[in-house]
Amino acid sequence: MARPRRAAQTPEQRKAAAGRRAAVLADLKTSIREQSEALGDPNRFRAWLATAARFPTLSVANQLLVGQQRPTATLLAGYRDWQTAGRQVTKGEKGVRLLAGDQVVSVFDVAQTEGRDLQHAPQSTSAWDGLTQAAAARGFTITRPAGDGHATDFTNQVISIGTKLSPTDATFALAHETGHVYDSTSTPRPDTTNCRGLSRLRANATAYAHLAAHDLDTSGVQFEPLDLDTQTLHDLADSIAATHRDVIAATSTNPLTPDDAGTGQAAAADHQHSSRAQQTQDKAQALSQDWEHSARTGPGNTPTPQRLLAALNATQAFYLAQGENNPAFDQAVAARNLNPGVARDHFGIGLAPSGWTTTTDHLHGQGFTD
Repeated sequence: MARPRRAAQTPEQRKAAAGRRAAVLADLKTSIREQSEALGDPNRFRAWLATAARFPTLSVANQLLVGQQRPTATLLAGYRDWQTAGRQVTKGEKGVRLLAGDQVVSVFDVAQTEGRDLQHAPQSTSAWDGLTQAAAARGFTITRPAGDGHATDFTNQVISIGTKLSPTDATFALAHETGHVYDSTSTPRPDTTNCRGLSRLRANATAYAHLAAHDLDTSGVQFEPLDLDTQTLHDLADSIAATHRDVIAATSTNPLTPDDAGTGQAAAADHQHSSRAQQTQDKAQALSQDWEHSARTGPGNTPTPQRLLAALNATQAFYLAQGENNPAFDQAVAARNLNPGVARDHFGIGLAPSGWTTTTDHLHGQGFTD
């Protein structure tokens, strides 16, 4: 049965709805700012890292929002995604509000749903083996000399992990050193012996997130208070999250590939995602960061196909966001005998905004250039 069409809103109703959306958006941005400032507290920093470990594909801003609204969340998906996966959001549950560009989307944790059991795919690679693969992807080999130390020799591309370290400590040490290898913000030097300052912090944070992602003991990892301004703290979190994401992407148990259909099939495996719009936006951000790194180091700074894909994905995310909760979109697709929910969530159909430069202005705001 076709879903009945909604009555067209009056100009006053549209204005009121726009005002409510703007207020929610402003509240979320204020929350992100306040939580970024709170990252200077060691306990809040650890809490954010735990969330980042569970949801590596989300932006830091959305990781902070998840941590604030649903700190125990383990698997997030949109309302219709859960329905497609055979589960229904429990009546009365409040969604977790995240940002998709300049739009607000709501997602729900698996604990807020009921229905068909989800089959979680077991991790086929241990934390140690995954880190070994990540190191090898950058041309580094692992050695196990006697002792309880650890270091990375960038000249010879060798990571040394002492044999006297316990299995958990050895894994943490390897994650720390692999973090150095993947940290694009570190100043190049011959080795990581006696690393200190923010370089050491970033590597320790990456290691913490990696162990947390594999449910390994992180109780012995300590962080000091950070006396940094809010923007610096947020930038620090961005660099840590990007490094963690890159390390995970280099392992065979890569959880970063979103479900192409956006139907929640990823939720039935071991993927974490929110709405299709958020998923595509975060993928575009990650691809953009990858391109920016390769452009700085590649010959001639020539844009790669990944950069073009990032722009296309960002555009699709923008169009999807325009179509959410938009009666004009629902009417347009219904007139073509399509269900608006299926069109948006299954086929990825969005709404192109009016104005010659609206889309390019949005892309410029996302960091893309002409």
